[in-house]
Amino acid sequence: MKSSVTTSRTTTLICAAGILFCLWVYAGTGEQVCFTAGCSLYQQSSVAGLPLWWIGVAGFAVLGLLAMTGRIVLAYMAAWLGILIDAGLLALMLLTAPCFNCLIVAVLLMTAFVSLRRVVQDRSWSAQKQGRSVLVCVWAFFFICNVGIVLKSSVPLWDLSENAQDASVRMFFSPSCSKCRQGVAQLSGNIDVAFYPVAETDWDVKRIAHMQESLAKGMNMYEAFAASNTVERPTKLELYSPSMIVLRLKLLCNMAHIYMEGGRVVPYIEYRGLPAFLDRENNRGSSGKQPLTRSYNPNAGQAGVQADDQTSAEPRDRQNDMLFLEGPSAVGGACYGDRPCPEDEEGAFTPVPGYGN
Repeated sequence: MKSSVTTSRTTTLICAAGILFCLWVYAGTGEQVCFTAGCSLYQQSSVAGLPLWWIGVAGFAVLGLLAMTGRIVLAYMAAWLGILIDAGLLALMLLTAPCFNCLIVAVLLMTAFVSLRRVVQDRSWSAQKQGRSVLVCVWAFFFICNVGIVLKSSVPLWDLSENAQDASVRMFFSPSCSKCRQGVAQLSGNIDVAFYPVAETDWDVKRIAHMQESLAKGMNMYEAFAASNTVERPTKLELYSPSMIVLRLKLLCNMAHIYMEGGRVVPYIEYRGLPAFLDRENNRGSSGKQPLTRSYNPNAGQAGVQADDQTSAEPRDRQNDMLFLEGPSAVGGACYGDRPCPEDEEGAFTPVPGYGN
């Protein structure tokens, strides 16, 4: 009897904490401390018009009232049903995006379930122990998987330019990629672009370390890129020094991001919003004329400028569309980890025409 009273009080306190937490999150305060994508995804979600957090409040309230009035068996059955529903929600988050606040609610619910389970099992519920243990294992599997994804998402990507918070464009590049070289030449000096290095070879690791030193000396991104190609191949001892091991881990996280996004190619560029060269309404300006638009042409020796008054057989709108989307593909080239650019296999560096000369 004493055990039942203790369990009732413990479960009631846990449920009270769950109610307060759900209300806190629903008020919008909890979203400020949540760092996972699922928080925003599920903040406004509802079932039959009821927000998920109000459903959580109702669930904890029912469970708490049953425990407080000493109806341990009914409270246990309600907690079991809650764990079953929560396992489904955890599976959904595993397929979409984990919600850190939802995981806290899951822990509170499981804690209440465990506190009730001990007392109920002592009351000869042993015939149903096995099935419910399977439920706990399934719940634990989905919970641990979600925690793993949360831990992965909490590891920040490493950018050389140190402007990741403000940049609307993210470029992932490798020092041994000629196409990356052209991209860095075009985007270097742009405060709206963050540069994330990746290593396709061990030599790249040393080059990136040299780039980091060059940037600290005041070089811009392209100058540091060019300077990094003067370094010699690293020795085995260099690659496994403490600083190099830390750098390799950072670069591995950047590469993992590309692979998880399905890229598997560099340069890999991410836009946060509509690319400016696709925004024709803003590009026309108040006069309604086509603006000057820049198109990089390596064969011209410099960045060419195409003006509105240039003659062309294409209509003006069509000409503007094709300025950046030329040929059968909108991609001008790329390098792959298992198929690097042929001209860069020996680490040769060819300056980009028209840049700095």
